[in-house]
Amino acid sequence: MLPASWLADLDLDARLELGELHFLKQSFQNVALALEGQKGRHRLTRFEANFHDGQLSATGSLDARETPLHWQLSPSVTAVRLGDLLESLGDEPAPLKGLLEGSGELESRGNSLTELKRALNGHLETRLTEGSLTGTNVSRQLCTTAARLEGKSTSRDWQEGTNLQNAEASFQIRDGMVESDDLAVSIPGIAMNGKGQLDLASERFDLKADARFTDTVDTACEVNPRLKKVTFPVHCEGLLSGDSSEWCRFDRQALQASLGELLRKEASQRAGEEIDKHLEDAMDKLEEKAGGELRGTLESLLK
Repeated sequence: MLPASWLADLDLDARLELGELHFLKQSFQNVALALEGQKGRHRLTRFEANFHDGQLSATGSLDARETPLHWQLSPSVTAVRLGDLLESLGDEPAPLKGLLEGSGELESRGNSLTELKRALNGHLETRLTEGSLTGTNVSRQLCTTAARLEGKSTSRDWQEGTNLQNAEASFQIRDGMVESDDLAVSIPGIAMNGKGQLDLASERFDLKADARFTDTVDTACEVNPRLKKVTFPVHCEGLLSGDSSEWCRFDRQALQASLGELLRKEASQRAGEEIDKHLEDAMDKLEEKAGGELRGTLESLLK
């Protein structure tokens, strides 16, 4: 990717302003940068550019005396179009869109994208606004599940994607493995909190989240007030390059446990075994999508 032996002997002091710069399959506009270095130790003291309709700034360093090359970078982005960025990195339509803000500290070793991904370490703080998840509608899945639990159905016309009012997360990166334990997502009428991980080398991810109806649930669907107390566990996994409509599903066993906890609190006089039996029957019918038959099973417990 870079001429390591040449950089190891280079003394550098440069100030550049460029109308456009292409690097690592990315395009930067209105670029201003400053570089300085001696005997293979180089510093990026300034980098500012327009990037996917937003702004990118960074400082960093490169130690060419080491093999492999040692990189350090402190990036910051504002109002970057995440969908455009993801599409520029691959050949598939972006599964996630929105305006990205973030900052962090990163370091890695290597002289190819593959090496840099595998050796990446650091942390990032991110926030996404005006976002959307394409290919799957979380509101539809959650509202449909809630309706079936009451033996009902939904007649609303749903869009294909999920609108995200806000999404925030911090990420810890260790040897190319990205992990977060504080993912928070808000969509109309629903709040989600979760944790997960992404392997940068394989682009495979695994995410578990708990979804809850909020006080503004009427913007999504009508829900039994008691179901607002229930946690709906969601499990998402797959490849970033895969079909996003296949990524997420409700965790049946975890949902049964969540319902069981609520029902035990509200029906403490009933035997736990009886509640478990009701739930097992209910969940079997839910899985079979037999919503009409389910009303008799849960009606006495939810009302």
